[in-house]
Formats: sequence, C-alpha cells, structure tokens
Amino acid sequence: MTGSDRRSWSVRKVCNPIPKFLALLVASGGVIAMLLLPVSVMAEERASEGVVRFFVDAKSSFDPWTRRPDKKQQAWMRKHYFRMQTYSSYFDKRLAWYPQAWVYKDAYAIKPDWPVFDEHPEWVLRDAEGKLLYLDYGCSNGTCPQYAADIGNPAFRAWWIAAARSKIDLGYAGIWVDDVNLAWRISDGHGKSVRPIDPRTGREMALHDWRRYFANFMGELREALPDIELAHNVIWYAGSTHDPFIRRQIDAADYINLERGISDRGIRGGAGKYGFETFLALIDYVHSRGKNVIMDDDDDDSVAARDYELAFYFLI
Repeated sequence: MTGSDRRSWSVRKVCNPIPKFLALLVASGGVIAMLLLPVSVMAEERASEGVVRFFVDAKSSFDPWTRRPDKKQQAWMRKHYFRMQTYSSYFDKRLAWYPQAWVYKDAYAIKPDWPVFDEHPEWVLRDAEGKLLYLDYGCSNGTCPQYAADIGNPAFRAWWIAAARSKIDLGYAGIWVDDVNLAWRISDGHGKSVRPIDPRTGREMALHDWRRYFANFMGELREALPDIELAHNVIWYAGSTHDPFIRRQIDAADYINLERGISDRGIRGGAGKYGFETFLALIDYVHSRGKNVIMDDDDDDSVAARDYELAFYFLI
C-alpha cells in the first residue's frame, strides 16, 4: 500500500487551533489515520490522554518538509509526530534529528532491478505454466513493478530479515511492513488474481499454507528483532481472528495498520465479512492482545473524509 502523508490520531481529543506549520502540511494533502491504543496502555500513556498524536507517511511528496528543515521545524516534528513512516536511503541521514522513524519495507516484493532478482530467481512465485507472478499493485499492460516473492522459502525470509536488521542498525526505531496480506494479492499482470504454485508441493498453493508462511515469517522477524517497534499493514477483512495464523500475525506486531480504515468504501452494515460490526470486532481483538491500531483514510484528503474519520474517532 502506498499513500501520501498518513497522520495517526491516538484516542485523544483534537488540539485546536492547528499550528501554522501543521496547516502547511495538511495543505500538502495526505492520508489521515487514527492511532487507537488498547485499554491496557501503560500509566505514561494514560497520563497523556487529551494529547493528539500524528503519524506521517513521509513519502516523496513530503520531502519538502524533511529535506532541509531548520532546528525549529525539526523540534516541531519531533514533538508533534509520534512516528514517521520513512524510506531508506533518503531518510538515513535524517535520523539524527528524527530518531523515532520507522523504515518502510514491503513483505514480499522483489523488484526487477534488484540484484537478488537475478541471484535468486527461484524466490519469485510462478503460475502453473512457469510464468512469473506479481504483487497486485500498479499493474499495467501485463506487467507490474514488483514481483511476488515466495514467503514460504526460508532463505528468502532470512535475506529479508537481514536487510531489515541492516536498516535498524542505522538507527531506525522500527519497521513498517507493507502488504502483510493474509489474503491473496498476487496477479498475472493483466488484472487477474492468480494462486501460485507452491514450490514445496508442486501444487497450487492453499490459502491455509499462505497464511501459515506469513505467520512464520512475521514470527521470525519478531524473534530476530525483539526490541524494535513493528507495524504491519494489513487487509482488515482478510479473515477471522479465530484463524490461528491471523492471531499469530497480530501477536508478532506492536501496531496493526488497518488499510483504508473506516473510509473503506466496501464496508457494509452488519456482521458479515465486510460488515461494520466485524470491523469493530477486529479493533477490539487487536486491543485485547495489547496491540495498537492505526487507520488511514484511503488517500482521501477531502474535508468530508477527515470529518468522517474524526467522527468515527469519537465513536470509538
């Protein structure tokens, strides 16, 4: 998932008026999000009730604010932005003034220009005809910008975790892991969803196994880097929390980013797969595990969308 600056609100009241620098940031467009803390937050968290927190996706459109900020602006961002989702290597040299940054990494993307693509072609998933498959994002004319990696391959997972560790060693506070999808998001490049062949069985991969591989992957990441802050970007309707693999995936994280949040236009009434009650139940479950929830507004930076998110914030 990608988006412009994504701001997160903890379950606190909204500060008003908006500072001038923040007004400039809001004017630049972006995705609002809420950071919902579990009831069992620590004493210092409870003491901060009433304080607004922001989470920013500091992608390229946000660069004007991070490229050469003066000391006052640096201090303002440290004070007002609870965390930033940032991108290496651009942000590597900016950690000195914003050390609480999270570094972005996609869970199972391999780009064609990465050396690992040529070194380990077996790490890319294929269909029954042996054709390479893609992560279903940004596809056009039969191709997509990212191949879909085989998360069931222990060597790929070890390589990924080593790369993540190298970023943490630079000084990042945590990792924002994109596409922790316990539902299928694998494409043939022509808009068709494809179930890959599982290299371990030679048969079409079962969803049960895909989820198991993901749970193992996120568990290994947590074990390898136990002291970092770990956020997973997930599809909220991927499956029931009765599924043990979904539970394991949630438990491996500190923050669960619910992609599209309450602004998901597919949300329906009731308790069905896409039902509002199901959505709320997931938030309650994540909180019951002592984890935090981040919700974005699906790249809609209109006033109506922001008001809608804020109204939901008060309902929660």
